[in-house]
Amino acid sequence: MFTRPSQGGRKPRMDLLVLCILMTNMRLFSMAAMPEQSRLPEEDQQAAALSPHVPTTSLSQEQCYKIMEGKVQQVAMMFLISNKFVQEEVWADWLLPVADLVHPDIGCYPDVKKCYTEHVLTTPARSVYDEQGLYNFYVHSKPDTPPFKEGSVFAGRTIETLVKTKWGTHSLSKATRLLLTAALQNPLNQRFVLMCGTSIPLRPARFTYTQLLAEQRSRFHWFWYHEEDVKAEEGLRDTFRWPVPMHEEYPKLKHNIGKHSQFWAMNRKHAQIVTDDTFIDGLFDRHCYHSISGRKDIADRQWCVSDEQYVGTVLNRALGKASRAEIKFDDPAMLNWVNAKGFQPEDINLELILHARNTANMSGPSDDIWKERARPIKKLCKAIESPQWLVMEMNRTLDDMCAEHRATQGGRLLSSLTYYESCPLFLRKFLAPGTPEKLIDLLHELRITTTIQSAVDSSR
Repeated sequence: MFTRPSQGGRKPRMDLLVLCILMTNMRLFSMAAMPEQSRLPEEDQQAAALSPHVPTTSLSQEQCYKIMEGKVQQVAMMFLISNKFVQEEVWADWLLPVADLVHPDIGCYPDVKKCYTEHVLTTPARSVYDEQGLYNFYVHSKPDTPPFKEGSVFAGRTIETLVKTKWGTHSLSKATRLLLTAALQNPLNQRFVLMCGTSIPLRPARFTYTQLLAEQRSRFHWFWYHEEDVKAEEGLRDTFRWPVPMHEEYPKLKHNIGKHSQFWAMNRKHAQIVTDDTFIDGLFDRHCYHSISGRKDIADRQWCVSDEQYVGTVLNRALGKASRAEIKFDDPAMLNWVNAKGFQPEDINLELILHARNTANMSGPSDDIWKERARPIKKLCKAIESPQWLVMEMNRTLDDMCAEHRATQGGRLLSSLTYYESCPLFLRKFLAPGTPEKLIDLLHELRITTTIQSAVDSSR
């Protein structure tokens, strides 16, 4: 036993010695019981303080999904392709500005950041797609379509189960259900957007993301949506163009009709309703044909077009009159312009893109609208394309930003951000090859212009 040397012939103070021994033992005991993160160096303790969980080993995907819930919200972009995908380069360029950027809900919390890095991002990155975590791409193409080349943002994004599709048949709806089923397997996907291979984005990826999350309702271009609406003359006419056996098998069909554009944006609840359906799917599969599909015996029934009626009918049947509150019927994400011939290279200019970005005219232009400009814009988009939410580089932690985020914005949902009506996000029918370079230049010009304008508008 250690004893202090005597001083002045006095005996050592035993009470002080016992006290020192007790204090030493208590300190050792408290360190043993102390949480692991409290024994980290000071700078690591500051980082650990941002999150109650600092994983020291890799977590399972299921564990990480629970940690990321509410903090990582993604958008499923589902591409239904009939032939060649023309606009690959446009989508790759669109993703470039959001590569390596994350919301502070991810960057300021080590456990979320670790899960995001291990289970959301792909390493090593094969394209810009693997460097971002806002969007997930899903592709359905015809089974005999050649795969995308290595390095494409769509490489490896084709879903496993494919069906042969044909215009005017229920096969398009079956392909759509397969896309939804694949996208729903990822619990981080909160919005589901149906696109086609000729679609292009009209607005920056970061702004588009916030707008899709800010609107909690599903977005459709809906021609009518409930029993009251089919009482109209046009509604009744199109209702009874459906095959009679279809009505005989399901007499309530006329009360649940949903006629809409093929392309839409849905929330997770509605996506799950569509994939869970079997009854309406079987009904359409047995009875719904378009006259061009080759059935001469139904040549007079021209409007049983599954891809424009199936999803809406399923939602009406499941939601009833609640569909009025849960679906936004007149503000689709995809601008519903009818141009059967598609936009040719000579049609593509700044005027076209600006007109598309700023119109909510759902009736669509005629094929020669770009020459005559005969149709006025009914509503103007008044969006300020400021991102509305902070982002940070994935490989940096900015202490000041994180402190501000925890104090003022922590846990804020994207659904609470400003939603701008009458502001389409996508446009389709860009069919001609050789257009991506021209489109990319125009979208770059708009990106620079709107960034400057947004800064001016925000300062007012």
